[in-house]
Amino acid sequence: MIFSATKKVLDKSSKVYPISAITPPHDLWNWYVNVVPLANKSGLIFVNAASLYAILIPSTTLPVLRNLESVFMERLKNSLEEAGFESKKIQLYFNQKPALTFTKTLNRSLIGTMNEMVIQMEYMSKEHQLEPEKIQYHINKHLFGNKMITGKSGVYVVPGELMEEALNNLT
Repeated sequence: MIFSATKKVLDKSSKVYPISAITPPHDLWNWYVNVVPLANKSGLIFVNAASLYAILIPSTTLPVLRNLESVFMERLKNSLEEAGFESKKIQLYFNQKPALTFTKTLNRSLIGTMNEMVIQMEYMSKEHQLEPEKIQYHINKHLFGNKMITGKSGVYVVPGELMEEALNNLT
């Protein structure tokens, strides 16, 4: 797994993980990571570089950061299962994942899309006082029910459909 992290996340995680200088591929195993201000704490949002599929981890504590890969994989698995993805495809994705690497973010348009999701999650948390699991539920509904704009080309995509297509193409 490659976590392309914002400066805020790199500052928190550099105590636990070394930061790599690699240029990550724009693929299914690259996840952009940012801090999400929730009602009374901070969480982490993960947005897939290839599909814009999003995952919320509702904590940035040191124990979570130390076990970030396993916490992330558990949240991702739960989200994909709740969205109706085949267990066989989810397991295939997990079996093919590369070793965990932290690097800097490089794609500004993807950061913009991620920041829009951060604003939505912050609003749901503070204004509607939703718990993180409810926020993840609403994000999943949004990922399958709404088109999102991506990149400079202005192409609209449905993140859930892109994730499904990517998982179906795994061999």
